[in-house]
Amino acid sequence: MKKLIEKIGIAMIVSIVGCVVISAQNGAGTNTDVDTAAGLDLYAVAELFKDTENLEKFEQALNDPDRGLNNLDLNNDNEVDFIRAVEQIKDSTHLIILQVPLGQDEYQDVATIAVEKESGEKYNLHVQGDTVIYGSDYYVVPANNNFGTWNVVRWLFRPNYTPYVSRYNYSVRPTWWSVRRPVALTVYRGRAGLFRGRSNFVASRTVTVRTVNKVGYRPRTSAIVTRKTTVVRTTVDRPGNGNKTPKTIVKTQTKVKKVKTP
Repeated sequence: MKKLIEKIGIAMIVSIVGCVVISAQNGAGTNTDVDTAAGLDLYAVAELFKDTENLEKFEQALNDPDRGLNNLDLNNDNEVDFIRAVEQIKDSTHLIILQVPLGQDEYQDVATIAVEKESGEKYNLHVQGDTVIYGSDYYVVPANNNFGTWNVVRWLFRPNYTPYVSRYNYSVRPTWWSVRRPVALTVYRGRAGLFRGRSNFVASRTVTVRTVNKVGYRPRTSAIVTRKTTVVRTTVDRPGNGNKTPKTIVKTQTKVKKVKTP
């Protein structure tokens, strides 16, 4: 009976640990083996886009040290990366590319915001995470269709509009930008959670801007991007004759590895 209880106890422990690992992997809806994607919460990005007046102010708010919504460190140099905004337009479709300069003519696209004017006052919009960082088919879309009244959407579709291209790059940064260290993941999730609670956006696996391919966008991927990978393994130490109590051992190891480019 005692051995049976011990076996049940071990099974429960292994099951619980396994559930925790699976939960941690599936929680963000992004690539499951890394924390990189958690350094830029796309729900927070979408909310920030909703609340800004134009792309220049959006770019500044996204990188604002006081807001702390950008916690990306793609090249693992222990410094938060600057994210610039670059826009492409084709007919009534706007694509805003969020891009990290990592060197001279070295860029990693992080996400895109696509907005199209379908007809009259009807618009479609989605935020898509780059597949290298967030995995395939990861979108954040409005929970309702009232976004045609947003100031930034009206600004994008005003007469004689020209695409916004950030004047910043790897060697040119704004005067208000300062080098800072990434914060712990738990701290960052607390910041992003303030935006997630508004419920204006939902996750989706389906594109909503049907004409986005018309823009002819080709993602830029840097070969120097790295990721911190935490590997959790659970093993059971089988006792010998001198030790009758099995032990469950959880081993955690953090590595830095290159991103697999498409």
